[in-house]
Amino acid sequence: MSKKKKTIEELLGEALVLEEHPYKIPDNWIWVRLGYISNYIQRGKSPKYVEFSNVKVISQKCVQWSGFDITRARYINEETLKNYQKERFLQKNDLLWNSTGTGTIGRIALITDELEGIVVADSHVTVVRPENSVINSQLLYRWLSSPYVQNKLNNAWSGSTNQVELNLSTVKQHQVPLPPLNEQKRIAEKVERLLSKIEEAKQLIEEAKETFELRRAAILDKAFRGELTRKWRGENADITTANEWIEQINLLKEGTKTKYKDQLDSSILEKLYELPREWKWVRLNDLIEASTYGTSAKTNDDVTGTPVLRMGNIVDGYLELNNLKYLPNNHEDVLKYDLQTNDLLFNRTNS
Repeated sequence: MSKKKKTIEELLGEALVLEEHPYKIPDNWIWVRLGYISNYIQRGKSPKYVEFSNVKVISQKCVQWSGFDITRARYINEETLKNYQKERFLQKNDLLWNSTGTGTIGRIALITDELEGIVVADSHVTVVRPENSVINSQLLYRWLSSPYVQNKLNNAWSGSTNQVELNLSTVKQHQVPLPPLNEQKRIAEKVERLLSKIEEAKQLIEEAKETFELRRAAILDKAFRGELTRKWRGENADITTANEWIEQINLLKEGTKTKYKDQLDSSILEKLYELPREWKWVRLNDLIEASTYGTSAKTNDDVTGTPVLRMGNIVDGYLELNNLKYLPNNHEDVLKYDLQTNDLLFNRTNS
């Protein structure tokens, strides 16, 4: 008797997993083997490609986490179809599981629409055709793409690096938590609703990120043109007059020794924008006590030493104090380059 003619009770009886289960599930659920709740599980065949034909062949490029992408399909020699059983022709609700290669193995997609013409899979893709009277295809897809299953696949692969394989026997023996069919439908619908909300939130975040730098730049531009404090200046004009403020800056400049030779291109001065009358353009050199490169001494991983901040520790205006390197506490550069509160650090090399 073929599997298709068996009753649901017979299918579930054969599929039932009696040994240790991965985790506890509700009492009216059961653990089953994927092979027993599928009408067909098989790797595709190595195709004989042609430039164009009426038959498309699915490769791992068509199986993306973003979904099934038939636009990446190639074409197969129609003459070779005589070597294909009809069950190899892909159909709606089939699951496609990438089964070879580091970085692609385990990636899975569901065919959600009717396919036009004959479509087959190549030998790097496993086709899983669920028994829809027992398991909801959408729910099965979400289970097989879940972090729980994908993480377990790391221990299920065989072969050497870049030649790893997801064996057919491993696929067929894979355990699946199976709720009653009506509950499956409700779970699948709720999962899709919740994931849809996550995608919407993700899209909003991405859109906000696109405008973040523009808004940040606009705020800083207004700040250093005096636009953010225009009203305040009008209400506090008597606190410091323009002449008094300029006099203070000039005194500061006169009392501070030159840190570096002035190499400013004079043409830059012609391009500076106009400031409020109380403001003045000055060189950074006139506002600092000192400026110096950091240590170039060889560091190590001894955490009992003094931590050294490197370029990678400066991220988006903040210090990330991880992946640190160290200098011995008695190293001459420790005191020479000791950092203080209100010091400014900036990366000066590389793109």
